[in-house]
Amino acid sequence: MARSTLGTVGIALAALIVLSMLGTIGAVHDWLPSTLSGAPIELLSTTQLSDYVPSLLTAIAVAALLVWLSVVGSADARSELAFKPGSRSS
Repeated sequence: MARSTLGTVGIALAALIVLSMLGTIGAVHDWLPSTLSGAPIELLSTTQLSDYVPSLLTAIAVAALLVWLSVVGSADARSELAFKPGSRSS
């Protein structure tokens, strides 16, 4: 995991580039959360809500995974900073 702001920005930028490249593949496009960005306009014209179920499920799953990773990551960071009996502080 990234431990600095620059590292976090780099990981986010790489993820956006990879997602946009995956979006060019027709079969994968419907599953990407970025499909939801045009949903409000398209729902008013030609599509149905059921057309966006795959991307909604992907967005929910990714959000849950990211929350879990942040909780696990913060627990690891706290355990690294916690005082351990018997260790010397410098």
